[in-house]
Amino acid sequence: MSPDLREPNSHELATLTLVAAGTSNRDIAATTGQSGAAVKAQLALVRRKLGARNRAHAVAIALRSGLIEPPEPAVERQSKAATA
Repeated sequence: MSPDLREPNSHELATLTLVAAGTSNRDIAATTGQSGAAVKAQLALVRRKLGARNRAHAVAIALRSGLIEPPEPAVERQSKAATA
């Protein structure tokens, strides 16, 4: 798949960051207030823009190119939530 040559916008990158953290489409929808179908469509657009084969490939491309930061390890997220 060749890239669309347009960089994902900030909303798309925020969604991709949630994917990088291991968040499911259903949980992304609940977090962002979108429908599951809207999340799925948004991720398809991001994959097309990045020329990615799947969501994991999109995350890898975005991380390597510096479009998104690596997410915190799950253990850190859980311990921060417990202390909050």
